[in-house]
Amino acid sequence: MYDNCFGSNGSNGCNILTVNKCLQDKCSFYKSTQELEEDRKKAYLLLAALPPDMQRYIWISIIAAECHGRKVNVLFSIPDEIFMR
Repeated sequence: MYDNCFGSNGSNGCNILTVNKCLQDKCSFYKSTQELEEDRKKAYLLLAALPPDMQRYIWISIIAAECHGRKVNVLFSIPDEIFMR
């Protein structure tokens, strides 16, 4: 088991994938907590660089999906200023 994997549940299981046990070196989703945080920052910067109307469209799509019961893994909280424009 990868103890430093962001998806590890600490008992040889995974909180991200629906598998019975950690796939270890065969897992293509492995990422350390630090790598996950770096990827989240990169994603936020990419979204922040989009035009305001495109940002609103993306956030509204995420919210709509969650309202209809589909789990959407949002990488960070939705900034209030996106809806204030």
